[in-house]
Amino acid sequence: GLGALLTALFIWKSGPPTPPSYSAGKDSQTQFFAGLKKVFKFKSYLILMLSWSIGVGLFNAFQTLLEQMLCLRGYDDNFSGLCGALLIFFGIPGAVLTAFFIDRTKRFAEALKVVFILAVACQFWFVGVVKLEGEKTLIAVAISAFGFFALALMPVWLELGVECTYPDLAEATSSGLLWIAGQVMGIIFLGLAFIPGLRVQVEPSAVSQCGNSSSNASIVSERYHRSYENSAGPHLVPDLTNFAWATCGVSVAIAFILVVFFWPKYRRLEAEKLAAAELSNED
Repeated sequence: GLGALLTALFIWKSGPPTPPSYSAGKDSQTQFFAGLKKVFKFKSYLILMLSWSIGVGLFNAFQTLLEQMLCLRGYDDNFSGLCGALLIFFGIPGAVLTAFFIDRTKRFAEALKVVFILAVACQFWFVGVVKLEGEKTLIAVAISAFGFFALALMPVWLELGVECTYPDLAEATSSGLLWIAGQVMGIIFLGLAFIPGLRVQVEPSAVSQCGNSSSNASIVSERYHRSYENSAGPHLVPDLTNFAWATCGVSVAIAFILVVFFWPKYRRLEAEKLAAAELSNED
């Protein structure tokens, strides 16, 4: 609320008096819907959108389903909330460091490929350890590493989105389309988590915390024992192990596509170099 108030009171212009770079002073004149038609001619941008949508969709799905993935192994909702916080907390410095690196080196594609592979490796690590019981420290470290590399991809993706489409597509349009694709894919992944086979109904073990708050965690074993004796059938809870491993397979496929097929042309950087050369010749 305070940030919105300060923005409304003190920010009156959409840009600085002097553009920070040549490209910043050359806004695209392409209309939004005309820009949508141009998107499909940029092969690199389409590959980028595919990787972004899968990455953001998986990140959102993991964050949403984290409690269900952990409760079956005896981890309560307090620990699930802690893991969700670690996912974001360690992701912020990852994004800052990556943004600093690409700003200095301009190695956008290389950074994207390396960090994406590291994020996939940490995803495998987390999915592998999440099925273990009594390993809170290991799980916390794994999800922190996953968050670090997953969020580190954000600034690289957004910068590449501009590089791949400049000057035919406005920066706001290229970034907006990426965010829309990511949110849509997140909904799709959440829907896939309810497909039989990916979501298996199993009988909970004695340590399971599914359906229980931390306030009654100490009596969960006795509660489930009574439910088996007094009900007509067993109490079943979802096991998302198959879904988690399936998402790992999807991530590997996207990593392969990025490494083999993604070789973008830095259109904005080339335009700035050309403008700088022309300016030096005039001097």
